[in-house]
Amino acid sequence: MRSKRIQAGDLEVAYREWSPIGGYNPRLGLPVVCLHGNWATSAVWTKVAAELPERCLFAPDMRGRGRTRGLDHGYGVDELALDLHEFLAALSLERVHLVGHSLGAGVIAEFALRWPERVASLVLIAPVWVDGMPEEHDDPERAQLMHSDRNAFAKIYAAMAPTAKRDVLWAGLVETGQEQRLEASLRNLEALRRWQPGERLRALTMPRRIVIGQRDELTGGAVAARAAEVLSTELIQIPDVGHSPHLEAPVWVAEVTAELAIEAERRRR
Repeated sequence: MRSKRIQAGDLEVAYREWSPIGGYNPRLGLPVVCLHGNWATSAVWTKVAAELPERCLFAPDMRGRGRTRGLDHGYGVDELALDLHEFLAALSLERVHLVGHSLGAGVIAEFALRWPERVASLVLIAPVWVDGMPEEHDDPERAQLMHSDRNAFAKIYAAMAPTAKRDVLWAGLVETGQEQRLEASLRNLEALRRWQPGERLRALTMPRRIVIGQRDELTGGAVAARAAEVLSTELIQIPDVGHSPHLEAPVWVAEVTAELAIEAERRRR
């Protein structure tokens, strides 16, 4: 793994790159690009990357999060999709496999709607509401609390990944997650209310899968079922896992990603 920076649009994007040969090589197949969710950074993909040793994997810190630097605005799902477009352009990656968690799943779905020719396959992990976030989840006071109280943040974060190992990686995720910009946290609520692609997602035809945890109380159940319906795809449910399968069951996520990538590349031949 190498930590890097690159100028992409109006952002200086911090990202992680995992490669079996020290850099991207097209002979290894198309790269996998992973996008984290809210209150997270690119580090959340560490364990998934370890299970994909034959693939080149890129994971950026999204605007307002991690070590990425730029203006404190542009937090809509459509704007974050444009950030991803600029990031891929800066790396000269013309076509990729996309994997996203929660907010990141929404961003890659929006990206695929806008630039379908750039997307070989889509893995949506615990995706957000495709018809807009319900009003009961619009809680700016909770976001403020998570910023001001480390113990409260750690407790809420742990509930999103109940079976993840509480190891050194976990401690780092808690620390860096809470450090995301307050504006990013508050604007995220508005962004999820406004993002309502709904039936438009039926237009996506690239190989795609949805992965959720059986214990996901945030976007599991009917939320995930609706996403699977409009995407006309299989819903893979991992037993005894919460809202963060990439942290709780990285082997499962890596297997789905690898199998879908192979399927997509065979279709292209």
